Amino acid sequence: MHLVVGATGRLGGAVATHLLARGERVRVLVRPRDPDRDQVRALTPERLLALGAELVEGDLTRPDTVARALEGVRRVLSTASATKRAGHGTLETVDTKGTDTLARAARTAGVRQFVYVSAHLADPDGTRPVLREKGLAERAIAASGVPATVLRPTKFMQDWIGALLVRQLRESDSAGAARVQLVGSGDVPASFVDEDDVAALAVAVLARDETIGETLTLATEVDTYRGLVERIQRLAGTTFALESVAVGERVTTLEGPLAATVTALLTSVATSPPDTVTTPDVAARFGLRSTGIDAFLRRSLAG
Repeated sequence: MHLVVGATGRLGGAVATHLLARGERVRVLVRPRDPDRDQVRALTPERLLALGAELVEGDLTRPDTVARALEGVRRVLSTASATKRAGHGTLETVDTKGTDTLARAARTAGVRQFVYVSAHLADPDGTRPVLREKGLAERAIAASGVPATVLRPTKFMQDWIGALLVRQLRESDSAGAARVQLVGSGDVPASFVDEDDVAALAVAVLARDETIGETLTLATEVDTYRGLVERIQRLAGTTFALESVAVGERVTTLEGPLAATVTALLTSVATSPPDTVTTPDVAARFGLRSTGIDAFLRRSLAG
């Protein structure tokens, strides 16, 4: 029996779907519905149930609900994070304390393998909140003593290219002035991976005990954001305005809370050190057919 935590999200849902499709027994931890909060879910509990998953109601921020979900479980996969979680929960309560709770409960339950999806450059002593809390979660897993495999993907193309660039282009084009804005020059190299490839790696390591004790980075391709915009223009067969805003200014291609989110993420890109890592050896080891940036963009632009 596998327990997938975060299965109503895109990544966890892809993992659960893969496992169910190959005939594995899968249990998923689902949070109680709260009519006072929006429920942002890529897969509904009803859809997971229809696919063959067993549902157990619980919440990482409520330790008393976690133990029963682990009864009879041999392998755990957690993608849970407050970064894409509706309702209550913070990076500290979900990513760090919640992962600590799950790891300790898994150790007590005799779980054979705990797979945790962290992030490239996770650092418990770092200054960037997401990477710091992911690093603290990794530290908690190690301290729990549960046999673990840690995955450290780089920036998801869906979030860091699709949501930041393609979304801008579509929204501004629908307003009659196609353009994309970057914070700063857009010349800092960044490393990217397709989220579906991360799901495939997670499924692969769940079947290989020799990965226990390993920390695996997955990174496919590197480019700058200015380079990404040039790719979009080439693949779309069109040109559009590329504008720069200074650090501290807000993008104007989007409105409301979305504009604030995109500005914050593009600011993070502009103020991060260059990241040029790729991991073809990891892809080859697990037989992954990595998705390149151009393939991802073709799919996104056609969607």
